[in-house]
Amino acid sequence: MKKVSEKKKQQTLELLQSRDLLPVDNNVLFQYMKEKEVFEALLIHGADPDYYDSYFKYPMLSVAHNSGYFQAFKLMLEYGASPNVPSMLRAEKTDLLFDLFFSYVRNKKYVDALAKNGVNFNITLPETGETVLEWMLRYSPIATDAIKTILEHGGDPNFPNGNGKTIYDLIADGEIKVINMLMPLLDERKK
Repeated sequence: MKKVSEKKKQQTLELLQSRDLLPVDNNVLFQYMKEKEVFEALLIHGADPDYYDSYFKYPMLSVAHNSGYFQAFKLMLEYGASPNVPSMLRAEKTDLLFDLFFSYVRNKKYVDALAKNGVNFNITLPETGETVLEWMLRYSPIATDAIKTILEHGGDPNFPNGNGKTIYDLIADGEIKVINMLMPLLDERKK
């Protein structure tokens, strides 16, 4: 959770008072996502960063990503939003991580913000049972930056997929191939 000085608390309180936004109402979060100062003021003064929007029926973190409001996304994480949330892009409500890694280059800043704020990379895709790491190695094996991000921020190649297989089992069975430059990173994590 981000630490806020007393001076900033007072300044943001005055901002909210001038906008007639007190008491803080979670229902206005989407309306102010584009206005960084107001959005942060709402979070400082009690808006819930894990709020599920009543209209969209998704966590505001997913709404911010889907709407392209990176600053709001980042602020919610800094103020304690849960980083593992369902995505708005799929009816199955799979974890947002899978959608972010699907287009990693476009979403790198979102992934980096999640990694910095403790996202759990050890999750599985409900439909297939694939882990995030397995999914990246299987479908984007040359996306080395993305795979390194997963590994360097807690992604565990020993974490079993829905079939009970680890990355090492999948490599040994020939189900996935790993480019040579990633093998040292995987080897140092082998248990």
